[in-house]
Amino acid sequence: MLKCWDSICTPKSIGGLGFKRSFDMNLSLFAKLAWMIASDQNLFWVKLLKSKYLRGKSFISNDIIACNSSWIWSDICQCRELIREGAIYPVSSLSTISIWAEPWIPSIPRFTPSFSNINPNTLSVSLVRDLIDFSSCSWKLQSLTATFSPSLVLEILKIQISPSDSPKSLVWSPSLSGNFSTKSFYHHSQRARFSNHAPTDWNQIWNFKLHNRHKLLLWRILHNILPNKAKLGDLFPILDPCCFLCNNNVESLDHLFITCPVTQQIWFASFWNFNISTFAHMSISQWIYFIFYKNNKLFDSAAKNHEFILFNVLLFDNVWKYRNSLAHGGSPVAIHVLVKSISRQAELHWLSIVQTLHYRSSTNPWTPPPAGWLKINVDAAYNLDLAHSGCILKNEHGSVCMASVNLHNCLDALTAECLVILEACNFLHANNIKNVIIESDSLNAISYINGSSRNSFWKASPVVEKIKRAWNVWPSWVFKFSPRSSNGAAHALAKWASCNSFVGLIPLSSIPISVFCDKGFPISNKKQRSMIYITHEDHHTKTMEAVSNTLKKGSITMGERLTANFRRIDELLGSAAI
Repeated sequence: MLKCWDSICTPKSIGGLGFKRSFDMNLSLFAKLAWMIASDQNLFWVKLLKSKYLRGKSFISNDIIACNSSWIWSDICQCRELIREGAIYPVSSLSTISIWAEPWIPSIPRFTPSFSNINPNTLSVSLVRDLIDFSSCSWKLQSLTATFSPSLVLEILKIQISPSDSPKSLVWSPSLSGNFSTKSFYHHSQRARFSNHAPTDWNQIWNFKLHNRHKLLLWRILHNILPNKAKLGDLFPILDPCCFLCNNNVESLDHLFITCPVTQQIWFASFWNFNISTFAHMSISQWIYFIFYKNNKLFDSAAKNHEFILFNVLLFDNVWKYRNSLAHGGSPVAIHVLVKSISRQAELHWLSIVQTLHYRSSTNPWTPPPAGWLKINVDAAYNLDLAHSGCILKNEHGSVCMASVNLHNCLDALTAECLVILEACNFLHANNIKNVIIESDSLNAISYINGSSRNSFWKASPVVEKIKRAWNVWPSWVFKFSPRSSNGAAHALAKWASCNSFVGLIPLSSIPISVFCDKGFPISNKKQRSMIYITHEDHHTKTMEAVSNTLKKGSITMGERLTANFRRIDELLGSAAI
């Protein structure tokens, strides 16, 4: 096959075939046993091994000596270091996690603070719960700054605290759900080997609507492992290196599929009437990359792009078959016969898959809420552990009632999406808004909140718990998924906030144009933007008081309340200009 076994035993997404080496899989299966011991599962054999070898010590935190032990315990201990790299305790408000001995900070090596990052005078603080303010379920900033270095404080502030008082339990951090599996351990243990590959988007090829045999042909072409004369000539002498099709040039894959006169005639005589000699400067790998990733400019529809790629692959397949036929003494075939055969195959393949293709519709416009309801759209722009959030509240007529942006420290994009939903819930709760639809373009976040997701997400779980607690107070709230095309206002608002470093409620007269039409620039210039900048700390309290007071006045409608409310907000923000 002209390809080493180790390179084939890599995921298909990085150019392998998804096979697994026996030793690596055996280690992953032993790691499953090691995880059962580390997570203290209530199993008889776990209790037996712990009483014999651990004797009250922690499998994760303490050094374990495996000499003079059974072979199974020795093999389990081989996985211990890799288990320690991925095991972590989620933080809850009543957590009994040891600050110095147990893993709890996801974004630092080994998840445990080192003594080089702490103040020696604060070693009396031993448990994580000593750093938590129970009333607000948040970190005690003063205790953190007195105990840890500034850089470590920033990492701790990214951790979301669960409001529940559940007992501490290990989660497997490489898995999004936190659940341990041999598959996730295998990828974690092989991450160094898997990272040494070129960042080619192989998923584009594997997910394409093609027969698996044709996908494998593309894989062999891209790895240059088809047994052509040029490749075989690198291994042993070849008496005649010329191409079987034209007998003029050395037979390489570049020649066979691009520059060979026979291939060029097939292209030109086909339905596409394509002059591929224009691309003779490309290698076959560059050509495949071009047709899969860069051909959007060739045709005006996704269907034509798909059909063009399909014809390419079938041409490769038939040219290679024809070459092998000639190599084994077959008779030459006329060009028009080859063209007819390839075209017929392309037509049959296209008819078999065209019914299963679903191309994205151009637009899904935003829809207003029912009469008497409001709708708040939210989104987050996440980058490098920072998330800029955007919330925009509209009434049944589509009029903007409120727009705000904020900044969050978090560990991943899903947590950022959940934080902006929580931010919207806090605003709605503070203003006693009952009938409202909360829309986000994060399907995972909405499914997790609604309980319709089969997966859990341990990093975002504390935020979702807080959202559900607010939802219990206001059961009429509706959490709904919205595609990006109909959530463009919140998306543009979050993107604008990340570019302009703005935090707080935005005056309605200064909302960026991009929020409404997804293009253009904010109404105000840079100098004006600096004039309307307000800080969340200085003015949020006064603004929220104005909101509450307005909503409590009289028996006016919700629309009238919000209109009067945000006129008052504009007045406050205008007077706060600096």
